[in-house]
Amino acid sequence: MSFSYRVRISTVANIDEDICDALWQRLQPKFMPTPDEAMWRNNERGFKDKWNFPHCNGAIDGKHVAAQRPPHSGSRFYNYKQYHSVVLLGLIDADYMFIAIDSGSYGKECVGSIFTESALGQRICSYSTAVPPDEPIVEEGSNLSYVIVGDEGFPLKRFLLHSFPRDKRMTTEKRVYNYRVGG
Repeated sequence: MSFSYRVRISTVANIDEDICDALWQRLQPKFMPTPDEAMWRNNERGFKDKWNFPHCNGAIDGKHVAAQRPPHSGSRFYNYKQYHSVVLLGLIDADYMFIAIDSGSYGKECVGSIFTESALGQRICSYSTAVPPDEPIVEEGSNLSYVIVGDEGFPLKRFLLHSFPRDKRMTTEKRVYNYRVGG
C-alpha cells in the first residue's frame, strides 16, 4: 500500500493501527462486551443444558495462525508445527461464540504460558471478571467454583480444568469426564 499511495511504510503501519483501534473501540462493546455476572450465569446455563456440564463458564483454547516471519525476529514465531505463527487464544461460550480473545503471542510459546501472561489470564486468575461466587451444584451440597475447561496445554487451577491423559485402562467415569470437557 505504501508504494501505491507513495507514502512510507511506517505511515501505512500507523494508519492500520489507528483503524484497528477505532474499529475495536466502536465494535467491542456491542460484539464482545466485558463479561458481568449475568453473562457468566447465562454461559453456565448453556453448558449445563447443552453439554451436561454444570458450573462451567467457558472453554478456552489456542490456535496457531500462520504468519510471515517478521524481520529480525529470530525463531520467536517458529512453532512446534514447523511453521511461523502468532497465537490466538480464545474463550468461548456453549454456542462457540467468543467471550474474550488474546492475540499476537509468539508461535513458539505454549498456550499455558500465553494464558498465564495474557491480560485475559491475569483477569481470570485475579477473579476480576465478575464470575459468580462459589455455590453448590445440588441443594445442601458443598460450594464449588465455576470453571473454564481447556486441553492439557493449560495449567490445572481452581477455576481451570482439563481432561485426564488418555489411557487404555481409563475408568468409565474418566472417559465421560473427558467427553464432557472435550478431551
